[in-house]
Amino acid sequence: MTTPGLTGLPDWHHPERLGGVRCFAAYDRPGGWYLPPVRLIVPPAGGMRVDKYSADLGDTVARYGVLAITFAAGYDLQQAAVSALGTPVRLQRLPLAAGTALVTAFTDDAAVPATTTGMTEPGTTGPGGLGVPIALDPAGASSFTCTLLLDANVTELAVQSYLAGASPFTAYAVLSAFGVGARYAAAIDLTLDALPTGELTRGDLVARCRADPASLGVRLTTDAPGNRNGPADPSRGPNPADQADQADLAEAVVDRIVARFGTPVPAPLDAAAADAATADENAVRLRLDPGAAAGGVVHEDLRDAVVVPRFFPVIANPGALLPTGAGQPAVIAVHNLPALDSGWRRITVRTTARAPIIGAAALGAHLQIPAEPPARPQSIDEMPIFDEAGTVTVPVRLAPEAPITGTVTGYVLLDSETELRSGQPRTLDEAGRSGLRRLELIIGTDAFGARVVPVDLDSALHDCAVTIDYRRDDSPITSSGAIGATAAAVITAATFVLPPPEAVRGREWFQVTAVDADGHQATAPLPVGTATVDPFLFPGTGPAQVRVTADFTRATQDVVRVQIIGQDADRDLVPAGGRLDLTRAKPSDTAHWFARSPFATGYRWRLLGAADWSDPVPAGDPLTVTAP
Repeated sequence: MTTPGLTGLPDWHHPERLGGVRCFAAYDRPGGWYLPPVRLIVPPAGGMRVDKYSADLGDTVARYGVLAITFAAGYDLQQAAVSALGTPVRLQRLPLAAGTALVTAFTDDAAVPATTTGMTEPGTTGPGGLGVPIALDPAGASSFTCTLLLDANVTELAVQSYLAGASPFTAYAVLSAFGVGARYAAAIDLTLDALPTGELTRGDLVARCRADPASLGVRLTTDAPGNRNGPADPSRGPNPADQADQADLAEAVVDRIVARFGTPVPAPLDAAAADAATADENAVRLRLDPGAAAGGVVHEDLRDAVVVPRFFPVIANPGALLPTGAGQPAVIAVHNLPALDSGWRRITVRTTARAPIIGAAALGAHLQIPAEPPARPQSIDEMPIFDEAGTVTVPVRLAPEAPITGTVTGYVLLDSETELRSGQPRTLDEAGRSGLRRLELIIGTDAFGARVVPVDLDSALHDCAVTIDYRRDDSPITSSGAIGATAAAVITAATFVLPPPEAVRGREWFQVTAVDADGHQATAPLPVGTATVDPFLFPGTGPAQVRVTADFTRATQDVVRVQIIGQDADRDLVPAGGRLDLTRAKPSDTAHWFARSPFATGYRWRLLGAADWSDPVPAGDPLTVTAP
């Protein structure tokens, strides 16, 4: 007997396949079939848009993007229609009631900050963002638009990915529809306390009910499986009719359990739903909650036709998330948003002097901006000190739309003096690049009214602790700086700020000291202005020589061949100047080598053919060898 009001609804009982496409019959309407959604698609026209924004906020520029993707439920209607040609069937899409969607980064390790609602600050995460469930109403279940607010880096990632034919995002949804539940010729009593807790899939419930209905609290009151076909005989194996009976019973029971107590759990993609071609409603994760009925027993007649929901998981193939005509203005648009002028300006001054600064207690820039009455009756006078990066930034408040005018002057307070030294002032519009709300200036080493001497450290000394002292005859104050291997980092350059030559009445010089695990070395006084500290400023480095003599007193041979190399030289490469042939007629000669390190200025020697070299010999020690 047909139940009034159910005619034409999808019938979840015994789905069929048309051309490999899973279909549900229309209840009590012969020839009618419903196709469930099998994927999410992006409509080719207007399905995706990326808007890149650059908003001028006065003291900074905010860059972000808005990605709008429209997803629609996709059906294999054409494939099923081709298979049904010539048959009196009517195919239609399954009407959807509601759903829940998730938009996620396609790779597991992609941390993509975004929001879908409430245009919050770029880079933050808010309700409905990536990985946050989006509730869908009946209209949204068929087609919904997700809007993501992305920071600048992720926006560029999305744009470049689309232009390269890839997508950094994917989507997953659980869509619900109502239909007539599966039926079975029996009635059951359902003990609610036996329902499983926690999350599980619909397929888990079906499998448990087929294996052991009692594990779900199900007790059949009529027509238990196995009784309708006679007593079971274990020696004959499973009865196919019994197995079909158990499958029908499980579907009918689970339909009613899910309808009364089940709630789908929004979850990111997992193995069960990773393949859009094979995922069905059994892959949906559920949570069962009997609520106020907990502890009771529910009676169900499985023969009744009742309306129950089914939940269908669908995903968007990442390839389907690519915009049609990527790169076109309709798909990727750029917007520059000027801000209203508040009068605030940001002036940034940079110097080419590299940290650390040695010889100066302070190094900075003096900014002077004259008053402009009546809009701004006060003048601006700032003297910030450069930070370790050689930069100062000064916010100033001018009249709206007023240009930045004034002067900038470099100043320095030397260690050996008590008064500031200043260079020549430069007008702001001449010294840098100016925009409406910001100005960037670069002042060179000649702008401070003092000598600025940059010093670089040769890479061969990066592992040493190097100290550079500036000394003068006419002043007891010594300016010292440590470079090379320090406790915090390896410092490869420094800048000395010194008095101008006319202020020095006596002799001045640099003294360099280097220390490593092999000892301590110091240079002779070096001229001020030495640009690079390298190993060859230290005594003992560079070309070296030694007098070698052979003793033929008890020799049986008339020639002795001796090889000489530097103490830290490659032992497989003997320079031409280090190869000597000593004879009875000429038992002495001079060998030459090159000392590359101030901590290894000696030499090593061996006779030609010997396997091992000698221990290091000091550079000043002559060598006498006994001829064999």
